[in-house]
Amino acid sequence: MSARLGLLLLLAVAAAAPLTAAASRLSLAGLGVDVCETYSSEECREHPDKCTPCRAWDRVDVCFETAIAKRLPTKLFACDFPPVPPPEPTPEPQPDVDCQSYTTEDTCSAKQGCVWCLSAAVRSACYTEAEARRLPAAVFRCKFPSLSAEQKRGLAAPPEGAEPSATDLAAEFPALSLSERPHMHDERSAKFWRTQAKNALEEVERLQEVIERLEEENERLRTGGARAADDSRVGQAQLAGTSALTEEQAVKCPACGTQLVFTINLIPDAAAASGAAAAPGVVCPNTSCKRPLDLRLKLA
Repeated sequence: MSARLGLLLLLAVAAAAPLTAAASRLSLAGLGVDVCETYSSEECREHPDKCTPCRAWDRVDVCFETAIAKRLPTKLFACDFPPVPPPEPTPEPQPDVDCQSYTTEDTCSAKQGCVWCLSAAVRSACYTEAEARRLPAAVFRCKFPSLSAEQKRGLAAPPEGAEPSATDLAAEFPALSLSERPHMHDERSAKFWRTQAKNALEEVERLQEVIERLEEENERLRTGGARAADDSRVGQAQLAGTSALTEEQAVKCPACGTQLVFTINLIPDAAAASGAAAAPGVVCPNTSCKRPLDLRLKLA
């Protein structure tokens, strides 16, 4: 009886294990956790709509979200993306399309290469797409054909083989939170490579900060050097102005007519304030005259 009861309990636990794993994954998805990380390589291939299997260093299988897998460094990770169907060829508009012959919006829109344009100023009419794009938007409201969802995704996707920029990595990798998470399978190597992906992103961000600091320091040095050069030029101009105000003066004595020649060192600020420089205590050099001279030297 006890053996049969033990067997029933074992079967019950085995049956509940898949349900527990599925419930755990649903709870992780509800919390915004990357469920792809919890998948094994086989489980990853069963969810091609959002998950992509990758091989790290050509040895370890790791499962990532497709948006993250597209931006992993190809030198470390080789990802098995689903084949992309070739884009449908866009038919070129006919060279001699007579859009003006269509007088209603339905017939105009049905004709490839024609666009129906509304206007409050003139009569609405049918134009070729090239003509419609040249019409002033303030007067005409043209109903250009809208892109399909697949065409919009094709325009937003980066070109194949393009290297992601640091901005692209910073925009995509925050979804890859590589902290300690509950995993549904024991793949220590896969966890190691997920950590390497996080470290690579942090290194990119660190280098970007170093580059920004170097640019700021270079700008500071460049601005400081320009300011020092300006100060040097101002100092040289002041010295040149001071030397220009040192000159010789020749004056005749009003009593005997003897000529007196002397040098005057003028201070620019004082000279600019008074407009004249005084030479007190000067006497006539003629020994028989010796008349005191109170000279006022007017500056030119």
